[in-house]
Amino acid sequence: MSLAGRLLDLGAVTGFVDAVLDRHRRIDVFGALVGGFTPGHLLETDRATWDRMLQTNLTSVFTVARAVVPSMVAAGRGRVITVGSRTVVPPAGGFIAYTVAKAGAIPATRPGTSPARC
Repeated sequence: MSLAGRLLDLGAVTGFVDAVLDRHRRIDVFGALVGGFTPGHLLETDRATWDRMLQTNLTSVFTVARAVVPSMVAAGRGRVITVGSRTVVPPAGGFIAYTVAKAGAIPATRPGTSPARC
């Protein structure tokens, strides 16, 4: 089963998750492994690059987590694995949009940052 290229569409992701649940009855692990990189300091980064980095590295994680985590909560188990970046701690220069997006992805799926504890 594949959902390539539609990770920002909550309806498409939810439909995919429902199909996986219909077929396999549960989802044990969600690995947020998507990523993309465009370098640039603040004054070198245009709005399109900013939006693309946030969508690729942060919004996609949020969208899939919103679709997957409810089934994990209902099952009382599950794991979410998020890949961050060493550019976040400490923040590295020259990667503003990428660093901000990856920094946001870490707490988005960290236990204790939402009422869902999976």
